[in-house]
Formats: sequence, structure tokens, C-alpha cells
Amino acid sequence: MANAITEASSGANAFALRSTAILHDDTYTLNGHKVFCTNAPLADAFVVYALTDVQKGFFGGISAFLLNRNQLETGPALEKNALLSSPAAEVLLNDVKVKITQLIGKTGAGVSIFMQSMNWERTLLSALHVGSMQLLLNKTRDYVKRLARSSSSPGINAEFSQKTTSGPSRLAIFPATTGLTNRLCGC
Repeated sequence: MANAITEASSGANAFALRSTAILHDDTYTLNGHKVFCTNAPLADAFVVYALTDVQKGFFGGISAFLLNRNQLETGPALEKNALLSSPAAEVLLNDVKVKITQLIGKTGAGVSIFMQSMNWERTLLSALHVGSMQLLLNKTRDYVKRLARSSSSPGINAEFSQKTTSGPSRLAIFPATTGLTNRLCGC
């Protein structure tokens, strides 16, 4: 699944869209150019946001559509420095015909749909970071334990080892997020 909302001209305001979706009978015609579309090089399905009412804009004029890969054109994968497992590319919409049944939710509900999807994405990202922190904490604990066992001055290293393997050094949020992380990764 790819998410296509960002446009080159929107700057920091993702909802300053120029892409349009014009309804004729039971078919929308989409035109526009999306950039930085997450998963676009790999996705079979795309959530595309476009203006269905230019006058309303952010306040009920943006709608979301579910498109198949064969309905649109994507550019090559962009070179990235982070999140390499989630490639991005441009999405080109040139007179793309979309059935009214491909509208997600109601006409004009695009902002609400996008905000819900971003809240879900933030949850997933936090689980990733909590998992990374737990990994680093475990590696540090194991290293300190090995160091304490092999050190010639066990008093200093034992004290440090005790501080890093118990009590307040544990992540305060770890118990609450372990269940979430386990559910998300199927552990």
C-alpha cells in the first residue's frame, strides 16, 4: 500500500493540494503529480488524495481514493538515507479514470482519513523505536555483565553492572509497549 498526498508545490502544508478529481456521471478523472510517495515503487494499491471541491479545500474539499498500480504511473525509486526498507517515488496522475466505488469514505473526508492513517503510522514508528531501545539496553546489560565477570576490579564494575540491569535504568515505557510491539511483529 502506498500513500500519495505530498505535492512539490505544497511545501510544509500537505493539504495545499493542486491534484484534482472531477466527477462525471459515476467516474472521477484524476490529474496531478505526487512526490515522496511511501512504498510507491513496490505497492499494488495506492491511497491518493485529490481536491474534489476547490472552494472547500481543507474543509471538506479533499477526498481519498483507492487506486490499483495499473491505473497510474510511478517514477523510479528515490535515493534515501533512512528508512531504506520503505522506498519512495513520484506518482503521476494523467486523466486517470476512477470509478466512484474507489472513493474511500465520503466525498470530502480525505483530511480525516489521512489524519487517521498518520496516527496509526506514528504508533507503528514508536513500536520500532521502543524495540530498538530495548535491543540496545539488552546489549549494554550483557556487555556490562561480561565486563564485570572478567574485570580485575570487580567492585567498580559490579556496581555499574547492578545499576544498568535493575531499577530505574529500565525503560519506564517498556512494560506498556512490549505487548504492542509483540502484537505488531507477531512475536
